[in-house]
Amino acid sequence: MQTTHENNLVLDASIVEASIKKPDMLQSYEIALKAFKLQDLGIIVIDSAYRVFLWNDWLANYSGISDQSALGKTLEDIFPELDSPRLSNALSNALEKGMSAVLSQMFNKHPLPLFADFSSRELGRRMRQQINIKPFECDGERFALIEIKNVTASVEKEKILKQRTHDMKVLYDQNINQKKHLQNILNSSTDAILTLSLEGMILDNNYSASKIFQAESELLKGKSISSFVPEYNIKKIDDYFAQQLFAAKTASDHDLLLEITSNKLADNEQIFVVTLRDISEQQAMREAFFRSERLAQTALESIADGVVTTNREGIIESANPIAASLLKRRRAQLKGLPIAGVFELLYDDTLEVQDDLVIRCIKQAITISAPGNSVLRAGRNKSLLPIMATASPIFDERNKVTGAVLVFRDVKESRRLSTKLSWEASHDTLTGLSNRKAFNEELESVIKNSRNAVLLFLDLDRFKLVNDTAGHAVGDELLKRVAEVFTEHFRDDDLVARLGGDEFAILLTDCPFEKARELARNLCIAIEHCPFPWQDRVFTVGVSIGLTLIHRDDKSPSKVIERADAACYSAKKSGRSRVHVFGESEEETEYQANINRASKISEAISNERFVLYKQPIVEISNKQRKLHHYEILIRMLGDEGAIIPPNEFIPAAEQFGLMQAVDRYVISKVAKYIDMNKNREQSFSFAINLSGASIIDEMFLKFLDDLIQTEGVLPSQMHFEITETAAISNLGRAKKFIEHFKELGFCFALDDFGSGMSSFGYLKNLPIDYIKIDGQFVKEIVGNETDFAMVSSINYLGRMMGLKCIAEFVENDDIINKLTSIGVDFAQGYGIEKPTPLFEVE
Repeated sequence: MQTTHENNLVLDASIVEASIKKPDMLQSYEIALKAFKLQDLGIIVIDSAYRVFLWNDWLANYSGISDQSALGKTLEDIFPELDSPRLSNALSNALEKGMSAVLSQMFNKHPLPLFADFSSRELGRRMRQQINIKPFECDGERFALIEIKNVTASVEKEKILKQRTHDMKVLYDQNINQKKHLQNILNSSTDAILTLSLEGMILDNNYSASKIFQAESELLKGKSISSFVPEYNIKKIDDYFAQQLFAAKTASDHDLLLEITSNKLADNEQIFVVTLRDISEQQAMREAFFRSERLAQTALESIADGVVTTNREGIIESANPIAASLLKRRRAQLKGLPIAGVFELLYDDTLEVQDDLVIRCIKQAITISAPGNSVLRAGRNKSLLPIMATASPIFDERNKVTGAVLVFRDVKESRRLSTKLSWEASHDTLTGLSNRKAFNEELESVIKNSRNAVLLFLDLDRFKLVNDTAGHAVGDELLKRVAEVFTEHFRDDDLVARLGGDEFAILLTDCPFEKARELARNLCIAIEHCPFPWQDRVFTVGVSIGLTLIHRDDKSPSKVIERADAACYSAKKSGRSRVHVFGESEEETEYQANINRASKISEAISNERFVLYKQPIVEISNKQRKLHHYEILIRMLGDEGAIIPPNEFIPAAEQFGLMQAVDRYVISKVAKYIDMNKNREQSFSFAINLSGASIIDEMFLKFLDDLIQTEGVLPSQMHFEITETAAISNLGRAKKFIEHFKELGFCFALDDFGSGMSSFGYLKNLPIDYIKIDGQFVKEIVGNETDFAMVSSINYLGRMMGLKCIAEFVENDDIINKLTSIGVDFAQGYGIEKPTPLFEVE
């Protein structure tokens, strides 16, 4: 049995070490230890084999036998001169029958050879003892707790007290005034003192009695002792000098545990003197100590972590069931083994053996955790298990390291999940290629380290056709096949990444530029000759590739990507399935400029740096030129506050998919203006231009539906213009969009009519309300007969179809007169009124 010293008590080391692992238990444990240290009594715990399990310093002091000498021996081994049949019988009854016993000092004055001091030992004068023996069980084993109290002084005190009580009685008979003096003497005692009648009625008491029972002295007198100590019956006391324990209650119903000594007055057997001592706190501390021990042990057995304790040499003293399971040993086998022999840590990537964690902890006297990539090699088959482990030193009261506690757990599942999440964070889950994040990090590293590299930007050709005709599931399978082709054509060190959609990038390090160009051309050929069969169809796609050399003076990854993207754009523009090197065409300059413009557009949307204008559209069929409605026009604010016209940013917005956001911005602002002016007498109606991207976007349709409903926009307050180009790019979806909002009462105008080659052919298929004649014909109508004929034809066709016509770019009265002559309904242009800011309308 391994043991250790702790606060002058001898305790099982596993209990001590387990308690240290639980701060809340440790506090209770330390309080209990300190309390026992202050106890003025001897404590022995005897196990079921009659051997000493616990021996405190009180016994060491008064017996002259140290704890190390006593542990594991029987009392007969320790005290060969022991001759006390009552003690032996009581101990046997406790261990075998579970019976408690009290050995009174009257009949067993000094059963154990204990001496108060050196001179007493020399003279062989043993101390007077009272011994309590109580059985208890722990983990299925029965133990006996022996409490030994030095009652030498108490006996003498009792003799003196008995004599004093007799003297007090004589004094009482002689002079009543001496009673007060006697009461003062009694009140000076820290023990409670009562005088009782034969019937157990309280005749008198001292101050300590009032304090213990929380009742005034006068209120105690005349009450039965059973009111406070229900089980105490003076008539049944056999040994009046014996100290006995009784449960008691105060006047306020608080529980007490009292140690009571009773005796009769020498000259009056009808009166008893009872001495009471409150030992409630000591008993609570004693119970807390044993409760903490059991709780700590139960917690240690129940936790999900493996816990091992060692001494300062790294020898295992205890291990809980989880530790034994993880170490693939039986608990009984582990005890006494060096920790280094059963707990071996390796690095999971190199399988290099780590320094012993526990020994390092003990030597450095600090808590040490194993690296995050540690694996445990354990068991006969030396299997590897990912674990998390921490070793903490154990200190004694002198702050010296006495051992260590090792806590470890199985992290196989959490590490697997961590690895999976780490992989997913840097890879595209569909293709298994690196994702944009990983690609950007690697590109940034290449630029930072000034490595020679070439960047390829790839965009699949005809991929949208596969998605639109066969569905996205087929498109996903095609992307997987394409990714396989990409990786087959490049080295393992080359980074192949999917940036999103059908865009990819390949980073070639330490690769000559001409070699990179050759690899790109071969990849184009490989993709073209890689058919993708699906059910009864075969799809083929191509790839456009843009190349750029990464220069030593490059600082920004985004700039490098822009160059490669611009080159890819040129490859697409030049016929698709081609390779283009950045710097070999003028289109790249415009493409890069549009990238910058797209960035400015995004900032303008976020920071509300757009300005809305309105331009009136008036009736010209009468001289008053009555206002019919306004067209909303958009401008962007530059960095210096300059107004940027739409022709300088709308193409970039269309190219980079920002038109839906621009259209949402305009509609939201106009709806806000309508709401702000809803109480004005003058009503306003506004025509808003919608892009081709917006009218085929289901999410935009929902947005517009929700806005109309939440903001309460009326059809009379808003209608929409769609360009001819936008309408014919996706005629079916454009028609569906128009019909949806016409059912709600909104009107539509077809803008720039006449600019397309097939305008008249599809006009009858669109449910529109207005035709806006393209301004390129209107502005030359006075001097150009062809333009005049064109405008006349469009107006005539509109009338035949029941549509109203609006002429754009009306710059003077001559144009207005010409338009009036052929019956055009409305006109718009600088000849009518220049555009003005929307939010300045009064």
